Amino acid sequence: SGYLFNLSADPAVFTAVIESTFVTAQLIDKDLNPIIGIPVSFSSTLGEFTKVDPVTDSVGVAMGVLHSAGSGEAVVTVTAKLDAQDVVQTFSVNIAAAPPCALKINANRRTLLVDGDAVDVIATVTDISGNPVPDVLISYTILSGPHGGENINPPIVSTNSSGLATTSIYSGNIASNEPDDVQ
Repeated sequence: SGYLFNLSADPAVFTAVIESTFVTAQLIDKDLNPIIGIPVSFSSTLGEFTKVDPVTDSVGVAMGVLHSAGSGEAVVTVTAKLDAQDVVQTFSVNIAAAPPCALKINANRRTLLVDGDAVDVIATVTDISGNPVPDVLISYTILSGPHGGENINPPIVSTNSSGLATTSIYSGNIASNEPDDVQ
């Protein structure tokens, strides 16, 4: 193995749908001279490569552009045909979710008993591709109700890695005749 196989991504973290990253593979010999004309292939566990330059150039570099609609960790595999053998290197690239695009609210039920009964409320935040968006602050507020001490706890929740933010609505001591009284 009288060669070095260097891999890099620029940027190392990019945003799904909006951005891409340039993956570079450089082959150099033990004397740091470029190894020219070597076939190189690129693959990833997330996203796809476009604009691939599949043969090392005059400085020993082959490149590919990685795009992805999904977010998460992509394991990039680069394979070079060197001395009739496949030389394989892998590394990880982080793909961030795009900005929040959709908010969906669900509750595990629609009615509460009086005096402290609780219902869980879950907000789901996704980007334009439906990927979960973490670290988004969700503020829950009771806009109207029977005014008997009903409350939300906690009132502000950050979405987790699955794009979910869960809180609970607790009933007060006054009953309501309207099923949608608490909004």
